[in-house]
Amino acid sequence: MSYGDDEVRWEAVTAFVRLGPARGEKVLVLPSPGVPAAEVLARLDFPSRSTAAARERGQLVVSSMREVLSPDPEFTAARQMGRLRQETDRATAEGYAGLRAFIDMGWVAALGAEVEVMMRRESGAHALFTGRPYTEICAYDRRRFDRGVLAAMERAHPRTLLERLGSLRAEFSRALRIALAHTAPDRRLTVDLTRPLALTEGVAPW
Repeated sequence: MSYGDDEVRWEAVTAFVRLGPARGEKVLVLPSPGVPAAEVLARLDFPSRSTAAARERGQLVVSSMREVLSPDPEFTAARQMGRLRQETDRATAEGYAGLRAFIDMGWVAALGAEVEVMMRRESGAHALFTGRPYTEICAYDRRRFDRGVLAAMERAHPRTLLERLGSLRAEFSRALRIALAHTAPDRRLTVDLTRPLALTEGVAPW
């Protein structure tokens, strides 16, 4: 995912993290460097202490890429992926259904890593997921990465998230209103979610 607004980032983090405990997964959050863990937890818990129990039993961990790579001070793609595989194995050994990680890519500049090396890692990370119960969101702050990098990363990842929660619902509602406006009063509008988008009178397939 990419974001250009901090509130958008927190919406995505919160939704992604809260799904973990609900599915019996362990959750690893690597926030943007410089964001205190206390702020991360306050955001995750708002408006209630919804993640407190998960934190207390070690199911939710707020860390950093530097800590993940420790004691090695430098980033390499092999080292990072090796550590994440270890964390996934540890999560399943602890009895969790898997591991989900939210990784803010601000760590690249914080660790002085080369963007090209990071991009190669992102393009070749399939082994992290193959045969493993691992889920990962890589979050790119558009204020830190140039457009070329962001475009390449969109192509490299198997999925790209919509920027705001509820965006798809808003688009669906808009399309539905348009379809209804073009449907004669004496006709019934049918929404067919199994077919490609094609608006015709009386039928709105999605």
